[in-house]
Amino acid sequence: MERVKNEFPTSKIPQWVAVLTKRLILVVSWGYILYRFIFDDFFNVSRLFYISIDNNFLLQITLVLTLVFVNWGLESYKWKFSLSGFHKISFPKSFLGVLFGLSVAIFTPNRSGEYVGRIWVIPSKFRVKSVVATVFANILQLSVTLIFGAFALYFWQKSNELPFQLDFGKINLFVIIFFLILLVLIFSLLFFILNPTWFKRTIIQPIRDFISYWTIPLTIKVWCLSFCRYLVFIVQFWLLLKIFDAQIPFIETFYGVGIMYLVMALLPILTFAEPAVRSALSVAFLSVFNSNDVGIISASLAMWVFNLVIPSVIGSIMLNSLKTKKYD
Repeated sequence: MERVKNEFPTSKIPQWVAVLTKRLILVVSWGYILYRFIFDDFFNVSRLFYISIDNNFLLQITLVLTLVFVNWGLESYKWKFSLSGFHKISFPKSFLGVLFGLSVAIFTPNRSGEYVGRIWVIPSKFRVKSVVATVFANILQLSVTLIFGAFALYFWQKSNELPFQLDFGKINLFVIIFFLILLVLIFSLLFFILNPTWFKRTIIQPIRDFISYWTIPLTIKVWCLSFCRYLVFIVQFWLLLKIFDAQIPFIETFYGVGIMYLVMALLPILTFAEPAVRSALSVAFLSVFNSNDVGIISASLAMWVFNLVIPSVIGSIMLNSLKTKKYD
């Protein structure tokens, strides 16, 4: 395994700006995490976590923590493959970039800061292409969420009463119209407000380059990794429900969690509201299978802590421990 160098590229960026950026990321991410712990009363969740310890606890929590590494390991491989057409990156460096992305994503709306964090491990000449590749890889991950979330919603509503009425034909038509209008507005804004030359050089050309190397086999590979990550999330949630004494059969967990992720993917959720929204949705779609609302909420918040908080803390520490390297 390649040793990750204690440095990252900051082309044409003054060293004091890079250092200030790293410190700012550390302070904001840790401040946000502390705020969420106090605001969402995570200490009561940790108390319930302690009470839930039994003979099977050690095995179950070990599996959950192992799946955290599996989850972000899969994401690192997915990102590594996404960049392979124009920039070869080792798995350790890819994993490091993913952690950097999480350290910024945790306090930005819809985790949009992920792109900013990841490019720290990419040379400047490949950064725009890497953002395009990351966006497309995330679209493939989103497609998994939408496809299996739609299946989960369909089968779930056949045997359970939804908290709202659904007309799948109207929903599909609405989604298509919404995204078409959104695309038209975005591209109109870019064409008529931004400089056309800049737009062609900065946006169009990287997309053309991206299309030239992104093959069907690569798409299938990245999509399969996205599907594996989706399954990891489901299994993690199922195990945490067992830990917090809110046992639900796996197939019902698949339906409920699938719908929860579907709704979260479609809503423009601000990061500071994500734990509350996640908890509310988990109760809405899982409490029909188990009335232990406290256990369900605790499992939902634990998912957030294990999969986002802990990796983002590690990422922010590693980001601030790296030296700045200039590339001409």
